[in-house]
Amino acid sequence: MAETRLPPRVPSADTAYVDDGLIASRWDNEDLLDAGRGAIVMGTHDVEQARHLANQAICAWFGSDLAARRPERGWWLFGECSGVLAWLNDPEKGREGVLFTAEPKEQQS
Repeated sequence: MAETRLPPRVPSADTAYVDDGLIASRWDNEDLLDAGRGAIVMGTHDVEQARHLANQAICAWFGSDLAARRPERGWWLFGECSGVLAWLNDPEKGREGVLFTAEPKEQQS
C-alpha cells in the first residue's frame, strides 16, 4: 500500500504548517488569564517571511477573521515554566523564530 502524504500546508491538528524550511506551530494561552493565542514561526527572524506562513496557520486554526499581529523575534524553545508548557525565549538553547498574536484583521500592528 502506498504512503499517503499530506500537502505541506495542511496542519495536522495543532501541530504545524511547513513551508520552505519554516515551521509554524500553534500557541494558545486563553485558559491562562486570557493571555491570547497565535502562531510561532521557527527558522527565521525575517518578520515578513514569517508573517506569510503565520497568517495561513492562524486562519486555519483560529478563523479567517484573524491575522498575525505583534511580531516578537526571539530564540524560542518549547519548555516548562512554573509547571506549564510554554514557548520560552532562550537565547542559549532556543531556535530562531518569530511569535505572532492572532488579532482581528482590522487592527493594525
